[in-house]
Amino acid sequence: MRLTRLHLILILVVLGAIGLFIAQQKKNIRPSKPKNTSEDITITKTQAVHQQSSQDLPIIPANPVSIETASKEKISKEAIAVAGEYWLIANKTKKDVIRGQITLHQSKVEFDNGNYETALLLARQSISEFKSAQKKQTIYYRVRKNDCLWKIAGMKKHYGKGWLWPKIWEANKKKVKIPQLIYPKQKLIIP
Repeated sequence: MRLTRLHLILILVVLGAIGLFIAQQKKNIRPSKPKNTSEDITITKTQAVHQQSSQDLPIIPANPVSIETASKEKISKEAIAVAGEYWLIANKTKKDVIRGQITLHQSKVEFDNGNYETALLLARQSISEFKSAQKKQTIYYRVRKNDCLWKIAGMKKHYGKGWLWPKIWEANKKKVKIPQLIYPKQKLIIP
């Protein structure tokens, strides 16, 4: 997979959002004064490491209703960004992403309307839809006598519009070097 500028920008945005969330969480944590009794001091090293590591990581609760201290807006915005990344990955692996796209769009609309909890739920749902998306089925067409790419693209079972012939040509560039030269019995991929 090739990283593009868009990928890098999205990764930086997500990391920045996580950094802001961590900074806000550290600001909200107030250290308590330790008592000098022997019972309170007997914390094992593993407990101390676990407490320290759990404070460093952002906690995104599974139930959006329980989000009170954290900013709902930031968390839902971050979830939408992550869903966008999942969309890019699923799209590059040629999966059917229509359902996830619709849910992600609904999430963005809810976010714009200020319904951050609903936006978060929809973003999480779109992520699961992108993960479970099936591969697109490949359709083949066997070229007949007097066929051309315009005619094939114009067929109702394919696109119904002849001017979309470059899609077929792009998918078959290894077989069809020149778009005007296709031969009977050639097997073409219809994307």
